[in-house]
Amino acid sequence: MKTVFQFFVVAILSFGALSCTKSSSTNNVVTPPPSSNDPFIYSRISRNIVQPVSMQLGTASSTLHLDDVVTIFVPYDSRNEEFTSTAITMADEATNLPINTYDMISSEDPSAADLNLPEEIMFGQHKFFFVTFHIDESYIGKSVSITSRLEGQITSSTDVINGAFNVVP
Repeated sequence: MKTVFQFFVVAILSFGALSCTKSSSTNNVVTPPPSSNDPFIYSRISRNIVQPVSMQLGTASSTLHLDDVVTIFVPYDSRNEEFTSTAITMADEATNLPINTYDMISSEDPSAADLNLPEEIMFGQHKFFFVTFHIDESYIGKSVSITSRLEGQITSSTDVINGAFNVVP
């Protein structure tokens, strides 16, 4: 009886140890350990805008108008990397031809203090880049895709929203 009890105790402890090890190794794959010095950049275009109106980009109801002033946010995370270029390109989804490319501005720039932020950025601990641009005649009648590209000295990060918004007069 004592041998059976010891067997079950060892089996339960082994199962618990294996479960912890498996969970731990899975986390290391997703998130590099804090002691790692490998450079990385991760970014994603915020799907929510608040200027000129609150809306979610990439939906059928995402419509902007001529003369609207739009701000788009790109939250990011980076480690051991210096940015060499941060750009966002608006392209005609039908032709994939660029409408305009803008250099993004860092959240550390003094002009960021005056921004109206989407909730996920306001309540998150995110650093971000942003661009504010004017919807002019070159956007009219187009479905616009957005591509962001953050380039560092070693790594980079790109994100795309196809059909981000439509523009009407």
